[in-house]
Order: sequence, then structure tokens, then C-alpha cells
Amino acid sequence: MSIFQDNNIQTSELLIHSDASTLPLVDIHEGERFGIVKFKMEKTRLVTTPIFLLFTIDKTGSMKESHEGYGGTSKMDYVKQTFVNMMNHLSTLDTDIYIQVNTFHTTVETLVNYVKIHRDNVESIKQKIKSIEPDGSTNIGIALNAASMILNTYAEMHSSHQYGHIFMTDGEPNMGITNTNELCNLVHDAYMNIFVGFGLCHNVGLLSKFASKKNADYQFVDDMENTALVYGETIHKFIYPALRKVELRIEDGLLYDWQKNEWVSCLYEDIIIGEIEKMYQLKTTSPDMVKVDIYGEVASYPVDCEHDSVNNEFRLLETISKVPDLINQETQEIEIEPVDLTKYAFRQKVQELLFKAKQTHLNKAVYVRELKEAFRVIRRYMRVHGLEEDPLLQLLCEDISVTYRTIGSVNGNMFAVARYTSQGRQKSYVVKSKQAAHNESMMLKRDGANPNLRRENYFPDMSRMGSVLNSKDEDDGDILNTGLSLQIPNEDELNNDSFTKYEKEGFFVPPTNVFKDIYADDEFEFSDEIDEYVATENDVSCFATPELVNTMRSMSQPPTV
Repeated sequence: MSIFQDNNIQTSELLIHSDASTLPLVDIHEGERFGIVKFKMEKTRLVTTPIFLLFTIDKTGSMKESHEGYGGTSKMDYVKQTFVNMMNHLSTLDTDIYIQVNTFHTTVETLVNYVKIHRDNVESIKQKIKSIEPDGSTNIGIALNAASMILNTYAEMHSSHQYGHIFMTDGEPNMGITNTNELCNLVHDAYMNIFVGFGLCHNVGLLSKFASKKNADYQFVDDMENTALVYGETIHKFIYPALRKVELRIEDGLLYDWQKNEWVSCLYEDIIIGEIEKMYQLKTTSPDMVKVDIYGEVASYPVDCEHDSVNNEFRLLETISKVPDLINQETQEIEIEPVDLTKYAFRQKVQELLFKAKQTHLNKAVYVRELKEAFRVIRRYMRVHGLEEDPLLQLLCEDISVTYRTIGSVNGNMFAVARYTSQGRQKSYVVKSKQAAHNESMMLKRDGANPNLRRENYFPDMSRMGSVLNSKDEDDGDILNTGLSLQIPNEDELNNDSFTKYEKEGFFVPPTNVFKDIYADDEFEFSDEIDEYVATENDVSCFATPELVNTMRSMSQPPTV
């Protein structure tokens, strides 16, 4: 229920899962109820507030490297072409956009001085971008200091404007300040900072530490051809914002904070763009009393709104509470409409697993098994309920798959952090499985599976499945796969494993022999197993909005520089 008409929120809803005993994979304490709060934003106009964007580009020697599969095109070539497309796009927008472009290696140079971009000067700006020549070592500290000085000065002069810093690097600091905490202190949270890690050699720990600060974000360009998608999503936040400085405050409940993996009373979002639908998990012991207040600043009005000036004061925008149950007028009894939040419970578990992947001390054997089990439960649920095409459930399977296929590899943490961040922030661009697939042979070797024994050329004798399921490897306790890239727990492991909770009433647990009904010959499906999963090539998630996709596409052209 909306309190204000000028809040850019089209619809809002707070839902509580009806039957706690049917909630899969989520650890909710006795007496607690699981729920979600979600709201859909109006499609907003192009922002009218002037924007200043400071770009800091790494031009160190490694940027001239090309990678296998890119036809000799260097990383810098992709950056240049993306910037050319970006400048073309920004120059056509009917709003005041100012830019400055700094480049750095051991020193910082101003490539494009502070200027308002428009059609008459865009060609000269593009020529300067094309002139960048990579060379030298990496001094990130000096680049951050220069950015802080510029933006702090701008903020003093134009406090009502939008302004932000977009920083790109493909490496890690090897000159000047190299300590992570010292570098982190150079990142100011008074304005937006977007840190783009380019390629597979950047310091993901450093950039994700930067992004943990308020008003900061981390993007990972895993595929050079998708450079424009990353920058397109970043730019869109500045030109089509709906709300800024958003706080979700809950009463009689707690909200899930994906960054901390904790349940909290208040969540913060720097910008929420137009058209997007945002969702957050919650838990409560008082489902009829819980409510969520949304505070923030309105950034731009909807496209069909007649108002010209925006009331951008920080204020209460919306109060969302559970819709009361209906009362039958004849019987005077409460009619409860069943609410099934199973797929959001799956999202909760996947976010917890993605957070765990970032931990320094991780028992990889146990973690890999958790990924397998979660994947199996989600895929079976999708198949049984005809939800194979559900966009959110597909995305969750991709999150698990990419993490599973890269965990323990040199770049595993990079992929895990990227998927964790994109799921948490509900981003449009996601690192896909193209790069993750390079790690599959190593993953198969790790698990002792034969990569040639795939579903299409291996036909197990299902009459022997019972003996296979009851065979155990004395070293690690997992079931022997006898050549299959498959490991299935036995009945005791299923029923005693608090993670899967199969013996609890509800979900798809049958009333008789749990193990038999789940894994009997006529029930077993290879497609439920993560090792048999064929990942998609999607690089745009279910969270993408039509307007955002248009912005991303406008910057996506083959490199010609």
C-alpha cells in the first residue's frame, strides 16, 4: 500500500511463506517465519540533474596483452571501443553530462579534461581515447588519490549534482601503496565508486574490499567481448535512477544482508534504477505485525508523470506490510490464501553458499558436496513442478554451476565473488560459463570422473543402481560413481543431513521410503546432477530491465580501433 504518489514505486508486496514445515534448504528457527518484500519501480525519465563522471583507466603494459580466442585483439582495444561507443551514446542524451578521463600507470595523466559532452565535441574526445598506449607498472594508490581530490573539489562546488568515479584495472598494485587496507582508506564513500576488474589477472580481493564500502560496487569483465555490457550497466545507474540513498527499515522482523550474510534491521541501497523489481528475504516471529518502511530520495519521475521538478528530499517513501487474511462473510472464518516462497528460499540458500565461497578457510570437499546437494534439490523441484524455464531458478542453477566448476582453481574466487555480487545486487550482467568451462577438466580430474563418460554415451544398468548407491569410498565417505560423474548420498546420509532436511514433513518428501521414492529407477534423472548440467551462455540475468538492456546494447559493437 503506497503512502505517497510521487515515490516511483509502482507496486509493492510483503509475503510470508504459509507452511514453515515445507521450507527447503533454509535454516529458520522454531517460531520464525520466512518471507520476502518486493517492489517494482516505475519506468523513469532520463535524469535531469547534471552528471559528472570521472573515468580512471589502467594503461599499464598488461593492457596490450591479447587472450586466446580473441583473434589478437588486446584488452585495451576492447576498452577503447567501449569508450568510443559510450561517448557516442552519452553525446545523444538530452541531459548535462560532464566527463573527465584519467589514465594511470606509475603516474596519472589527464587524457580528457573536464568537459560537457555533446555532439560537437564527441569526435575529438573519441580520438583522444583511441590514442591511449599501454605501458609501465601499476600504481593504484596514486590514481585513487587523484580521483579523490577531483571529486571532493567537484562536490564542494556542485553538491546538488550527481557525480561518481568509474575505475578500471586489469592487475594489482606493484608500485606505491600496495597494502590493501591503506588503499581501501583512499576510497571515499561520499560518492559512487564503481571498480571494474578487467580480465583474469586483477586483484579480486582488493577490488571487492573497495566495493564493501558504502556507495561502492565491483564489476568483473570475464569475457573481453562483454566489456560494453559491464560499462553499459554502470552508466545506466547514473542516467536512469529512480531512487537514491535508499534504506529499508523493518519492524518486527529481520532482513537478509547478503554482503554480511547476516539478518539485520536495516539495508542500504545507493541507487535503484527505473523499471526494476527488487526483492529481499526476511524472517519474522510476528507475520501479521511485520512491516518494511522504505526511505530515500526520488531521483527522477516516471515517464508519464506531469511534474517537472523532483522532490528529492530524503523521506519515507513507502510502508509495506502483509495483506490481512480475508474473512468469509458467511462463516466468519479466516480464509488463508496459501503462499509458496520455495524459490525464494532457494535463493536464500544459494546466497549463503556464494558468501561461503569467499571464505579463506574453506573445506572444499564439504563445500563441493553442499553445492551438489543444493543443485540436486533445486533441479528436481524445477523438473517436478514444470519450472525448468523459470528465470530466477535458472539463474540460481547457473550461480551454483559456475562456482562449482571454478572453486579451487586459480581464478575460482574471482568467479565466486562476481556471481555473489551480481545475485546480491540483482544485477543485469553476470559472468557466464564460457570462462568457467575452462576449469571443467580440472574439476572432473579433482573428482575422479572421466570427462568422456557423459550422459549421452553412458547407459547405466539401473538394476544395479541400488548396489552402487550403497557403495562407499573409504577415504572420503562419498558414494563410488563407478565411472559416472555422479555422487549420490545413501539413505542414512540423506535423513541425517541437516542441510537437505529430506525427512522433515513437506516439500517433495513422500510419506513412505524417502530414499526409494527419490532415487528409485523410475524417478532418477541425470539432469538433476550438477556434473551433467549443460550451462547456458546467458550473460544478461532475469533482473535486467528493457531500458537497461537498450543502454547495454548501445555500447556493444565489435572492436574496430
